[in-house]
Amino acid sequence: MKKNSLLIMVVLLAFAACDNEPKQNNGMPAETVRAGNVEIACDESVYALLKAIQPVYDTAFPDAKITLKPMPARAAMSELFALKARGIIVARDYTRDEDSVLKAYKRSPHGKFLLAKDALVFFVKRNFPLDTISKNQLAEIFGNTKQTFKQYFPHLPAEPSIVLPSEQSSEYANIVQLVMNNKLTTRTTLHVTSPDSVLFMVKNTFSIGVSYLSRIVKDTSLKPLMIGYDDSTGEHIWPKPVHQSYIVMEKYPFIVPIFGYLQEERQNLPWGFLTFIRTDPRIQQYFLNAGIVPGFGKFNLIPLED
Repeated sequence: MKKNSLLIMVVLLAFAACDNEPKQNNGMPAETVRAGNVEIACDESVYALLKAIQPVYDTAFPDAKITLKPMPARAAMSELFALKARGIIVARDYTRDEDSVLKAYKRSPHGKFLLAKDALVFFVKRNFPLDTISKNQLAEIFGNTKQTFKQYFPHLPAEPSIVLPSEQSSEYANIVQLVMNNKLTTRTTLHVTSPDSVLFMVKNTFSIGVSYLSRIVKDTSLKPLMIGYDDSTGEHIWPKPVHQSYIVMEKYPFIVPIFGYLQEERQNLPWGFLTFIRTDPRIQQYFLNAGIVPGFGKFNLIPLED
């Protein structure tokens, strides 16, 4: 009898111990760095890139369920600022107005991880009769309604349209930041519904698309325009092939960071997910194979000559 009583007591204590495990409000086991359920808002322009690497994470941490939710970069940032998103991934830094909001409300910048470095590219069909352009020419075209491509390049058979996603996209924000030095554009551009639609329009019309190197680098029917510019020291950098080696060397004017932003300053599941993407060697190798530069680690890349 005493033995049976002892056994019952042990079982009851075991159940009590299980019941004392931390619980979320919904009764599920508490979130940890490697377990739980969270939604991460993801810039739709790099969603395909991130979605392709998610199986590596899912296999490593089967108790964690990460849902990547694609949306324009501006919408993702809005969810972060409104405390609706616990983590986001976008291909840009804060815009000027977002930075102003932080200062106005005396809020500290969100914690963030550099996941990779991509490049904003102006791209065309392979047989398009233009290979190079300068940053100054692009800034004039975007900032002066009277300036045309044909004025710079009379050999063009017609004036090409500029195609990019909506003004809520990271592409548009990066044009303002990197091309226009935070001045608004005045040129009329063709905004389409998605990053994929940009590629479709460029392939089927006489146009110049705006996208990221990671989206077009392996499409042999397309080519990014080589871009000349003056660097911060005033030295003129002649146009070079748009290649990850020149991103590493900072010899390309429109380098774009892919950042993971965090809502909370603690080591939780969003932190664990972004940390894994930033540091896992398999994912860093994937970024390298995708034609861009991993944000973590050192790589020796050979420049692609003209």
